[in-house]
Amino acid sequence: MDNLTHSLVAVSLGRVGLREKIPGGTLSLIAAANLADLDVVSSFWGHLYYLTYHRGFSHSIAGTLVLAALLTVFLWLVGRSRGHPASLGQISLAVFGTAATHPLLDLTNSYGVRPFLPFLERWYYGDLVFIVDPYLWLILGGAVFLTGQWSRPGKAAWAAVAALGSLILVLAARSFGLWIPLAIWLAGVGAILFAKKRQIVFPGSLAAFALAAVVIYWGFLGAIHWLTLREVYPEVQARYPGIGRDAVSVTPRPANPFQWDLFIETPDEVGYGRAFSFSSQSSRFEMIPRNQDNPVAAAAASTCPGAVFTRFARFPVFDVSEAKGGAVVTIEDVRFTRQGRNPRFGSITIRLDSADAIPCPDVGVEPKTAPHLQTNKKLIQ
Repeated sequence: MDNLTHSLVAVSLGRVGLREKIPGGTLSLIAAANLADLDVVSSFWGHLYYLTYHRGFSHSIAGTLVLAALLTVFLWLVGRSRGHPASLGQISLAVFGTAATHPLLDLTNSYGVRPFLPFLERWYYGDLVFIVDPYLWLILGGAVFLTGQWSRPGKAAWAAVAALGSLILVLAARSFGLWIPLAIWLAGVGAILFAKKRQIVFPGSLAAFALAAVVIYWGFLGAIHWLTLREVYPEVQARYPGIGRDAVSVTPRPANPFQWDLFIETPDEVGYGRAFSFSSQSSRFEMIPRNQDNPVAAAAASTCPGAVFTRFARFPVFDVSEAKGGAVVTIEDVRFTRQGRNPRFGSITIRLDSADAIPCPDVGVEPKTAPHLQTNKKLIQ
């Protein structure tokens, strides 16, 4: 999730009572909630370093414990030097509880996390919430804003957040037709401003209700996700009779819980398209060849850049072409390149004669395979 959402969760936890238990109060909680994203420094060494280390160890269970322990000790030492009354146990509760929300939030979207590093490399995907969700901003931000007393700079900061959210949704509405989410956002912001202007008093427990509302929202999305898969699977199975349920995925689209990106995996193809919840409209999808058995593609996947990228890619496909000087292989992760996301982020081009020139972390990874698909190969064919 975006760091604004992580920070709003931290501030909400502070409103519930954790800020009194920790030196530095709300700022320390915000630090705990965002500590895992220190791994973004890996991007300075190159794209493949970012794909390798972002949402890696720092987002794992072990990494969360290590980072939270370090921050706890630091805050305890600071608290002792300044005479803060919080005990080590109270600081630990606040820091560990807040730090744990980061991988939990990130698990809910389709980018995924690797919670069992360094013991298991496997990615896990929640596929419930888009990486930026305006409804979470409204729920959490509204509760924090309404239960606080804000100085002029604080009000200016909130105005900037509201303006940024509005701009993002206006652009999304123009690009993806999200006019209803834009209307909900504007109505929500208007209602929050009206309540603040009328000086309606809200209890501090409003933040607790907001956190509970987030959990309910996740449950709502989880139910829709399950029902959508249940509707889509027979349509896919009609075309591929032997396909397993684990080969069909739906992932969230921006701000619309009733439209999903659809992905289908067979041993030789990847499908992508659109799925609709509670609609008579049939799901639409197009299949493209994986091309992974092409000898040139296999050679590219065996290079360091190819191995690193295929370990990250959830739905990899290969395109092989000839250029002056030799073969060129483009590896795509279909969830980014074919659904209007970020093609540049979700692909890599490798020239076999110069693959070593691409900055790449030497972590000894091997190209990813999809063993759960191989068992269905004869049935699908």
